[in-house]
Amino acid sequence: MNRTPPMGAMRKLPIALAILLASVTAAAPQNPPPSLPPLSCYCNPTNVQAAAQATLITTLSGITVGATPVAGATNGYVLYNNAGTLGQIQTTGTGLNVLNTSPTLVTPNIGSATAATVNGLTITTTTGVLTITAAKTATFSNTLSFSGTDSSAVNVGTGGTIGGTGYAVTGQIPGTATNDNAAAGDVGEYMESSVLVGSATSVSNATAKTITSLNLTAGDWDVSGNIHYLGATTTTFTQVICDLSSANNTLQNSDPQTFNQLGLAGIVASGTSGIPVSVQCPTFRVSLASAATEYLIAFSQFGTSTMTAFGSIRARRVR
Repeated sequence: MNRTPPMGAMRKLPIALAILLASVTAAAPQNPPPSLPPLSCYCNPTNVQAAAQATLITTLSGITVGATPVAGATNGYVLYNNAGTLGQIQTTGTGLNVLNTSPTLVTPNIGSATAATVNGLTITTTTGVLTITAAKTATFSNTLSFSGTDSSAVNVGTGGTIGGTGYAVTGQIPGTATNDNAAAGDVGEYMESSVLVGSATSVSNATAKTITSLNLTAGDWDVSGNIHYLGATTTTFTQVICDLSSANNTLQNSDPQTFNQLGLAGIVASGTSGIPVSVQCPTFRVSLASAATEYLIAFSQFGTSTMTAFGSIRARRVR
């Protein structure tokens, strides 16, 4: 009896076996080899990198650069090779390592520098303080040396100059070398007011009269003046006074420093020759806490005819 399967059935057998093997393989669990770590360790590079770094930091040994071995490493330190020497140096701050050629530092704190040089400027003090206000410039064109008492201050006004002509001798301050004037408020400031003969003021017998005045600002002033008296042809003089006063049309002759007088009893005026009788006010200190006016006062005693007076008042700020 012929039991040979039909030709069609033989052809289908390999196909059935392939299907059976495929289904068995798909249903079997896909476990990794026992000696390998879980699959996630291979798929997460962050975990791998962290583990490698931890292993390197804690177990680094047996590395030699040049002739220097490294037995271990410390977290937060870097290894460096300086002239063939290998070691560890601690780092601080954040950002990039700084090399020695043209580095750019962002808001560094350099601590206390000793004998440091910055752009050619050598800083040698470890205790002094130099403060320059933001957006201001300090310029030194020559070698200078400053000394003084603690808490002292040097104040320079707008456009001012300290020692523009230098200080050649201790205790002496050079004066100006040209025909200029001290600025208002500076030592040496000068003021004057004059009435000329053509504008002479008429005065009455035995009556104080203001000839002119100066408006002085607060400060320490030396004030002086002079008055010239001019009478008519027949005017006779008895007395003439030049006075510096703080009140208008008022003698201040209670203080002998402010006035000067001449006794001229019986002297006849100069007449048509036009030669006046002159008297000087002494230089007088006027110390003011606030602005005030100083007056040049004329006072005369005369007879027979008329009298006029003219003159000037001067002031110099002495300190």
